[in-house]
Amino acid sequence: AEKREEASIARTRGIFEMEEKRLDRALGVGRERLASRMEKLKQKRSQAETRLSDAKDKYTDWQSEQQSHVKHLAAESRDIAEQEALRDQRRGEAINQAQGKIAAQAITDSGFDDSDWAWSEGGARGPDGEDVERVTLDD
Repeated sequence: AEKREEASIARTRGIFEMEEKRLDRALGVGRERLASRMEKLKQKRSQAETRLSDAKDKYTDWQSEQQSHVKHLAAESRDIAEQEALRDQRRGEAINQAQGKIAAQAITDSGFDDSDWAWSEGGARGPDGEDVERVTLDD
């Protein structure tokens, strides 16, 4: 009976050892799968971080380009405004000069006599050059 018990215990130990090995193998496979999944997740995370960093760099570059473009457009706008103001000033000067020439020519062609007392530059004077007295009816 003792031998049968020892054989039974040996057989049970063998079963336990075999089950333990099977569980160890299953656990090892599970750990390998978990490690593999974790590695894949680390790689995906690393790739995502790289893409995010690249996107941030591109966005920063784009912002810089936009700021540069805005500055360029503002400078062009100022230049155009200055050119328009200068053009308008020159046009006004040319028109004034042309009007002055036309007026001078018209006066010359009309035979205007500026010695006439009514048109003298000294102000209101009488026919003999004396000051004209201002008269009001309010007295």
